[in-house]
Amino acid sequence: MKSVSVLIAIASATLITPLASSASDPLAPRPNGMAVDRPTSHILVGATIHVSPTQTYHADSNPAILIENGQIVGVFESANTIRPKPGFRFHQLDPNQHIYAGFIDAFIEVDTTAPDANAAGKHWNNYITPQRDALIGPGLPDSDAESLRKLGFTTAMIAPDAGIFRGWTATVSTADNFNDPSLGLPPIYQSHTGQMMGFDRTSWRDAAYPTSHMGVIALMRQTFLDASNYHASNSATPSCFSQVTPNDTTFFYDTSHELEALLAGKITAEFENPNTVIVGSGSEHRRLDPIVEMGFPVIVPLTFPEEPEVWTINDAESVTLSTLQHWERAPANARWLSNAGLKVALTTSKLRDDEKFFDNLHTAIQAGLPASDALAMLTTNPAQILGLENQGEIKSGNIANLVVTSADLFDPNADAKIIDTWIDGRKHHINDPDPTTFDGYWEIKVVGADFTMWMDIDGKSITAYEGEGEDIATNKARKVEYNDNAISFIIDDEDDNSGSYIMSGTLLNNGTMRGTGLGANQTPFNWTASQTNAPVSFNTFKGTWDATLASKFKLTFKVSDDSVTVIEHVEGKDDITQKADTAEIKDGTLNFAFDHTPFGMQGTFSIALTPPSDDALIGLGTRPDNQIFDLTATKADDTKSENSKIDPLPDAPESKFGPYALDSLPPQKLVVIHNATIWTQTNQGIIEGGWIAIEDGKIKGIGKRGRPRFSADITIDAEGKHITPGLIDAHSHTGLFRFGVNETGQAITAECRIEDSLDPGYIGFYRELAGGLTASNLLHGSANPIGGQSKTIKLRWGMDRPEDMYFEDAKPGIKFALGENVKQSNWGDRNTTRYPQTRMGVETTMRDRFTKAREYAERGMKTESGDTDLELQTLAEILSGERLVHCHSYRQDEILMLCRIAEEFGFKIGTFQHGLETYKVAEIVKEHAIGASIFSDWWAYKVEVTDAIPYAGPINHEVGLLTSFNSDSDDVARRMNVEAAKALKYANASGIRMTQQEALDFVTKNPAIQLGIIDRVGTLEKGKDADLVMWSGSPLSSMSRCEMTFVDGRKYFSLEDDQAHRAAIDAERTRLIQKILTKDTKDKSKKKRETVHDHEDHEPDFNHDTRGDCGCNQLLPAWNTDY
Repeated sequence: MKSVSVLIAIASATLITPLASSASDPLAPRPNGMAVDRPTSHILVGATIHVSPTQTYHADSNPAILIENGQIVGVFESANTIRPKPGFRFHQLDPNQHIYAGFIDAFIEVDTTAPDANAAGKHWNNYITPQRDALIGPGLPDSDAESLRKLGFTTAMIAPDAGIFRGWTATVSTADNFNDPSLGLPPIYQSHTGQMMGFDRTSWRDAAYPTSHMGVIALMRQTFLDASNYHASNSATPSCFSQVTPNDTTFFYDTSHELEALLAGKITAEFENPNTVIVGSGSEHRRLDPIVEMGFPVIVPLTFPEEPEVWTINDAESVTLSTLQHWERAPANARWLSNAGLKVALTTSKLRDDEKFFDNLHTAIQAGLPASDALAMLTTNPAQILGLENQGEIKSGNIANLVVTSADLFDPNADAKIIDTWIDGRKHHINDPDPTTFDGYWEIKVVGADFTMWMDIDGKSITAYEGEGEDIATNKARKVEYNDNAISFIIDDEDDNSGSYIMSGTLLNNGTMRGTGLGANQTPFNWTASQTNAPVSFNTFKGTWDATLASKFKLTFKVSDDSVTVIEHVEGKDDITQKADTAEIKDGTLNFAFDHTPFGMQGTFSIALTPPSDDALIGLGTRPDNQIFDLTATKADDTKSENSKIDPLPDAPESKFGPYALDSLPPQKLVVIHNATIWTQTNQGIIEGGWIAIEDGKIKGIGKRGRPRFSADITIDAEGKHITPGLIDAHSHTGLFRFGVNETGQAITAECRIEDSLDPGYIGFYRELAGGLTASNLLHGSANPIGGQSKTIKLRWGMDRPEDMYFEDAKPGIKFALGENVKQSNWGDRNTTRYPQTRMGVETTMRDRFTKAREYAERGMKTESGDTDLELQTLAEILSGERLVHCHSYRQDEILMLCRIAEEFGFKIGTFQHGLETYKVAEIVKEHAIGASIFSDWWAYKVEVTDAIPYAGPINHEVGLLTSFNSDSDDVARRMNVEAAKALKYANASGIRMTQQEALDFVTKNPAIQLGIIDRVGTLEKGKDADLVMWSGSPLSSMSRCEMTFVDGRKYFSLEDDQAHRAAIDAERTRLIQKILTKDTKDKSKKKRETVHDHEDHEPDFNHDTRGDCGCNQLLPAWNTDY
């Protein structure tokens, strides 16, 4: 490991040149004896030089690079034009070799020393450590540096590996330590490259804040605010906030999901941070448009999902479209980001254990990533992102960081390997080049035996041939090793299974070889070999060749091991394919014949071709009429090589990601629906045979009988249909489970915002649209007495950004909770320490926080020290009437308790959620709250709901307590109309008077009033938002189906569109499954399963009002989410 003290000393400068960093360390031991020869001047000659991603000097011009004292001092297209001064060490490279600028990895996580627990200025939360420094601690471990060097990476940005504000990154050399310790350590190019940010969180078990993404984002917000206040105060008190300086710092956000990238963009916009870089997850293509619109550079890991398992009927039926699409599209992720205009760099980080960086890079290139772009993503792009002005290109003045390879490293078929990695002008040898001294075709004779065989040697590839003509046997050698002029290898005699032969030999001065061998029966033998011309065989012609036959017919010949396939290309028709009748090697030529009748000319064509020269075959052909003609066949430009893993992908996604995706926003047309039964939910009542018109997202008009006199873009005859306002769910957790519906790390989390957990692509939203739901109140879970801020949304399906679903200008809300959950009665024996643990503690907690919030407001929304506190700011908004409380509640005593607190502090409650005993105290609730949002007929599912009854809704209605029914369930949210019908059912059963329209109010008008959005939705009136639903029958009938759903006048769901979606999903799933089934994969029987989180491992008595969220914040197991 590198010395910490030396690293700190070196890190004092922001940019250190290789020469300066190599200064002798006076404390290091001196070598005793002759000075070590350390040449610092080099000239590399003869290889292809990739000066930059867009400029190349080819080997045939004999280009050269001059290096002196760790820097490039010259790059020349031809070494013939230079005269280096004495002292340069000459390195003659093979013309097949390539030289690239040293690669730069812009994200390598390293262990970093944590701040001392007693250090001054330490943050109360262990995830906020901006004072940490990647250089204080081990730095880049020697083993990691070596691994990077072997991949050609000469520079790495190292970053602290855990937390939210993780600390300072640094950009360092990957060079090996000097053999002479007096020379110091490899250089540090930048000591403070930027601040590393992350989304790390604990689990609900750990009881440590934060446990959710909304807690993470809230902590980020508060930290940025606190840092701003600290700097504004010019305080001299030591603080970690001194390290948070957004105006001159680049913030690198490490993301594990594309939605985290959008959250990073949200924070950046809120605090106007000018410099942000996203460290991606490899899944950015799933939300390409919003990520591109942010415009941030992206450091992309080349990690691809494992091939989906479709090898059984069950696997094929259960695999989702999203899984299949991600598998196919992930290799194009970096290219699509780059094509859209973002600066993209690649990192070796975040690969699975079984993934290899260059294998995946070659896969990306085969998928369409241009080699020049791939090179830029490893050189110029990361150099620009990190501000490394003297790296990324091979040019004078730049640091001499170079990569020498055996062939074109960016050609997937070149089988190139890294020979040397030059760092700061020092060569680090990685691999020996494949020897070429033995290359050629050799005839081998066994001394004293009548046995001859041949070997075709190409580097470490040896193919052995035995026999002649049709009896020729081919075997590949293994364990090929070279040592100067010696060679050894093993040949398995597979044609007759006689065993394996061990052979070794030496290249003699006369160009021949002599060696010994050990037969399969352990009998030793001697052998000699001399180079000769390779015999002509099918292997000589193997490949695909294009030709024009008799100046008329366009054909392709495919030559395999022992046959020829003939393909004729007929313009405007399908290709015609047939196998040649005869095919043989005769007198050094390839001879074959085929019947031309299928191609439109009676008779047989005979072809004779000589061995290839310059990728061309030359020969003669004989027509059926015995006329002879000349024939030339050229090597086909086969872009899909045999080694290609995948088909090229388009330059951008051809369709949106996921099932039921919309290619574009549904248009807002002038639509007239007539001859319908219209439930206005107003004094107009239910209109029979009426019409409704919508335009520009608003209701243009409603009328009785006939139709309006203005023309429409779309006219719908809705005879027998019913039109209602869009249904509204006042208590939903849809789309929240991926990032956490509860912040359990603290009892009071008013600073948290549920909007930061929203996944707009969650399939539940589409399913709810199919049930007529158009708006929801997304609530924090019930783990806290005072939970997070709620968010009212519209179900605008297909949005890429969470904020596109926000209900504009809706009344802000917050989730409170009472009862068993908040005092951890059902959290298990390991969770009994968080205050409060009793109901009286819950009351005390609420009163205490409201008291502090009132004092906060009286000070002008500032703390005693003049700071902004997001928690108290939110609670103060409740006291001022700007934010509504939606409180999880069951028992009447607790309901009355909150009513007394509201009266004491002078605010009106929004709703009592669940409120299963509100019917007992309806008159008091009516005075202190807008209303109650309850279950229709749920009871007896836990102790505190013992007195729940299905008549609660009708009773509240009769008393005049505004009541709505909610779902608290992704499933129930799909049939809220049936929940409304239950109000009418139980009202009739109990003798309470209720009209059908009043019953539907429970899921339309009433929740709209409770959420403060009645001016926009909840009823059908001219000028209101065009959120409406068409039903096949009465909305209160369980037999009726939602046939069409409009939000903002846009048709987001219809049965017709749904059928088209399903057909498209089926077709795409079929295509992708067939793509997997038909591709040539290995080890299909070896299935790899990712570890599935076992939710049943939690305490069996854990409960939550979503009945599905176990509190661990991990995504629940799902069925096929395409339907």
